[in-house]
Amino acid sequence: FNKNDRIPKAMIPAQKEAGVMSALAFENVQAESQWIIDQMKTFIKNKGKYKESIVLYRSLTQTQQLVQDLLQTNIPFVLEAEGQYEGIFGVKLFQQFYQKVLSWQEASTSQQKTQAYQQLLRQLMSTCYLKKVECDRYFFQQEKDITSYILSIKPHLKTKEKEIHSFVEGIHAFEKSKDKRFDLLVQKYLKLTRSAKEIDSSEQEWLLENLKQYPTLGQLKRLEKEVQAIAKQLKTRLIAYRQGKLDALCIQSIHKSKGLSYRNVFLIGCNEGMIPYNGASDKEASGKKKIKAEHVTTVEEERRLFYVAMTRARNRLYLCIPLMKGTRKLKISRFIRETGCKVKKVNK
Repeated sequence: FNKNDRIPKAMIPAQKEAGVMSALAFENVQAESQWIIDQMKTFIKNKGKYKESIVLYRSLTQTQQLVQDLLQTNIPFVLEAEGQYEGIFGVKLFQQFYQKVLSWQEASTSQQKTQAYQQLLRQLMSTCYLKKVECDRYFFQQEKDITSYILSIKPHLKTKEKEIHSFVEGIHAFEKSKDKRFDLLVQKYLKLTRSAKEIDSSEQEWLLENLKQYPTLGQLKRLEKEVQAIAKQLKTRLIAYRQGKLDALCIQSIHKSKGLSYRNVFLIGCNEGMIPYNGASDKEASGKKKIKAEHVTTVEEERRLFYVAMTRARNRLYLCIPLMKGTRKLKISRFIRETGCKVKKVNK
C-alpha cells in the first residue's frame, strides 16, 4: 500500500549538459580531419578524456586521411577494424601488383627473373579477366604480342586496347629506367579493366596521392616498413584499450559500434555514395532483381545504419560532410536532410 512515504519524483534530466547535434560541411576531407583533431584537443583542454569520443565510419577508406593526420599528432587513438592497419597496401589489387613487380626487380638469377616476369604478365591477363587455363596457353604457345592475345580471347576489350598496350610499354620502360618510377606504372595499371572496376575512385585518388610522396620502388619499400611498424604499434594500443588500460580516441565502423555509447560521436563522410553506399538499391527495385550470391544492401538498410550511428551519442553528435575529395566533388547524404538538421559550413 502507498503510505505516502515515497521519495517525490521530478523530471530532472540526468545529463546536466545540453545535447548538441550538428551537421557540418567541410571544404574537403583534409579540413574534416583537421577539425576533428582540433575538437579532440579542445575536449582534452577542458579536462575531458579521449575514450569519451568515437569516430564512426561506413567504409574503412573514409579513415585514411584522419589516420594519417593523427599519426602526426600526440593524440592516442585506436583503429577497430577487421584486420590490422595496412595503409595503401590494404588495397588488394594494388598490393598484388606491387609484390609481383618487387619480386621481378629483386630476382637474383635470370631464371627467377623470367619466372617473376611471367607472373607479372599473368597479373595483366588476370586484370583483363582471363582464366588460368587461358594464361597458361599464352606461355605454352609462346605468343609474342600479349595485347593481341588478350584481345583474341576477350574481343569486347577492343575499346581498352590502348590502355593494355600502354601498360605493356610501361613495363618495358620501367625495366630500362634507372629511377624505377613505380607511380607511373601504377597510373597505367589503374586504367586496366579489373583495376578500374574494383578499385573505386576514392581509393585510386588515395593511392596516387601517396605515390606522389613515394614514387620509386625503393621509397615504397621504406613506406611498407613504416606501415608495418605503425600496424604493430596500433595492435599493441588496441589490446591495452580493450583492457581499459589506455585512454584513447576510438575509430570504428558503424556496424561494430552497435550497443555502445559515447559522450562525443563524429560520423565522418556523410556523403551520397558512402552512406547510403553506392551499391544500395531501393527496396522495391531489390525485390525485382534476381537473387545473387552476394548480399545486396538497400537504402532502407543504410538508413537504419545511419540511425545506429546517430544513437551512439550521449551528448554531442557531429555529422561531418566533406564537399571534396581530391579533385572530386561530393554530394551531401540524403539522410542529413531527413534529420532536419541545418548544414553549417565550417570555414578554415
